[in-house]
Amino acid sequence: MGAWNPKSAAKMTTDANSFPIWRSLTYTVDKPDIVEYKYIIVDEQSGEVSWENGDNRIVDLTTVEARGIIIEDDGWDKT
Repeated sequence: MGAWNPKSAAKMTTDANSFPIWRSLTYTVDKPDIVEYKYIIVDEQSGEVSWENGDNRIVDLTTVEARGIIIEDDGWDKT
């Protein structure tokens, strides 16, 4: 999705009605077995990037059917 490049990361958004839930666009991946990711916060003014602590998060796609939709319910530093 972003290949660990913050400039290519999936942007997440929220609003006053849905906070604290954040959403991103739908992404298609080319049949990997697993997807690893971390959350980041990017300061819009300075461009400074803060990566969450801990191990990479992992989504195991081997358990998802061919056109499945995955919804991850997690949060910052919640591994």
